[in-house]
Amino acid sequence: MPPVAVRILHAEGEPESGPLERSLVAARAELAERHRRGFLAAGALDVRVVAGPPDRLSFGARLAGLAADALRAGAGGLVVLGSGSIALATERDRRAFVVAAAALLPAALANNVYSADIVAVSGTTLLRELRDLPDLPADNALPRWLAEVARVPVAGLDRWRLGIDLDSPLDLLLTGWPREPARLRMAGLDIDAVMGRLGRVRVVLADRRAELVVAGRTSTRTRREQPGVRACRRRWRRRSGRRRGPRRRRDRCQPAAAIDARPPRGSRWARGAGQAACRAWRWRRRRHARPHGPPIRRR
Repeated sequence: MPPVAVRILHAEGEPESGPLERSLVAARAELAERHRRGFLAAGALDVRVVAGPPDRLSFGARLAGLAADALRAGAGGLVVLGSGSIALATERDRRAFVVAAAALLPAALANNVYSADIVAVSGTTLLRELRDLPDLPADNALPRWLAEVARVPVAGLDRWRLGIDLDSPLDLLLTGWPREPARLRMAGLDIDAVMGRLGRVRVVLADRRAELVVAGRTSTRTRREQPGVRACRRRWRRRSGRRRGPRRRRDRCQPAAAIDARPPRGSRWARGAGQAACRAWRWRRRRHARPHGPPIRRR
């Protein structure tokens, strides 16, 4: 089994940040330490927390440096994630990423191929290619670059708990960690209203006569699994919106030969050409259609 390197990226808070941001940064630092111990227990040999103040370095340039550092350390695979990512991950989840990074053939595994928060890449050949990675703006574009430019198989683990991150102070309460409410209260924040609303939601979830309305982007798998919802009725309201991931920085995720290969499907020219072609096809079909019998005369 080749050695696996894990890099956990942690952005430190700025001196002028407020109590909400300081509480979120402290919770992410604790989660990063938990990930470090968890990946060591899962079989990774080189696990580090890369911390520093926020800068303007792109994710692509940062990952290229991490890949070069992993090659110098003799690693055969690399796992990259943020300090606030996969807050509800278990030992089984971390071991799956370590095993994927330890594979001999070049491949990649993400928690979600359209919205990647953690990515595991395997093979020294792929790590060498990552040293020439373009300036990708965020980690969401990495799976698509690996699939369309590097031409390696990219798989998604697709477990609901791997989509829970610490992106906002509200996530500290939604994850259910017992010490987070005390942390926010010690920072001088009034969270009684939020805790009251969450308590009312728990009452609805436990009431068979109540109804839970879920609004936003959902999928069939989310409706089927939906942890913690067993008693109340459920209803979904779909919100129209564009998908994340595929629409992000198309010119940086595809090779140069594939750029501007066709006009966008949603443009006015494409809609007009499609409507004209449809009308022509219908006209030809009516003209060359053969009657199947005598016409029916209505009285």
